[in-house]
Amino acid sequence: MVAEDAQKQLGERAPEFRKVTEAAQREIPEGETITATPHLDGFQFNPPSVSVAFFEDWHRFDFKLRATSAPLNRAANGLLTFTVAGVIVADIPLAVFVGEAASAGEPASGMARLYQAIFCSYSHQDMKIVERVERAYKALGLDYLRDVVSLKSGTHWSEELLGLIDQADIFQLFWSEAAAQSDYVRQEWQYALRLSRDNARFIRPVYWQQPMPPPPPEMTHIHFAYQPDLGE
Repeated sequence: MVAEDAQKQLGERAPEFRKVTEAAQREIPEGETITATPHLDGFQFNPPSVSVAFFEDWHRFDFKLRATSAPLNRAANGLLTFTVAGVIVADIPLAVFVGEAASAGEPASGMARLYQAIFCSYSHQDMKIVERVERAYKALGLDYLRDVVSLKSGTHWSEELLGLIDQADIFQLFWSEAAAQSDYVRQEWQYALRLSRDNARFIRPVYWQQPMPPPPPEMTHIHFAYQPDLGE
């Protein structure tokens, strides 16, 4: 069904695209909400994100996009990020070349990167976020997320959390006024910064309060993604 839909959408250009398939690594419960959000500097997407309740055998996420401030004759690189209950679970690389006229060119394709070890850093004062993280690990069945929630439910910040940050595929920081004032959250993001990682890919801050609470000076070079649905 997916292949048939791709053929219908791409038409005569379908043979130009490389087919990429990968078996699911875990089941997502029926009815769980999955959100796809594109991030590509210099481009505007409509809608900014798409959410679907997982009831069908498969779903297609449709976006329209246009270049705004992207420079001409250069490729822009970004990500299509997927979340479940607000927790980042996968990324698909995006690459778009901006030219003065439409061109067949070489279509870009990329393999999805699925995350198995997600460290969620948040303030316990943000109860909606705490509940979302708990829903995410129950929905996805990730033992790693369960370990994070279990350790963070204690009254003291522990050295064991450092080990989990070391093992993490991504460090997802839920940024808010409460998180900005939390000593525990500060220790977590400071430790994440000290690791020899690509910070733009490893540390993934998200926020839902407007205006965004000022980020720490040490992280002004990292993109903070706005996700208003986190406050719902």
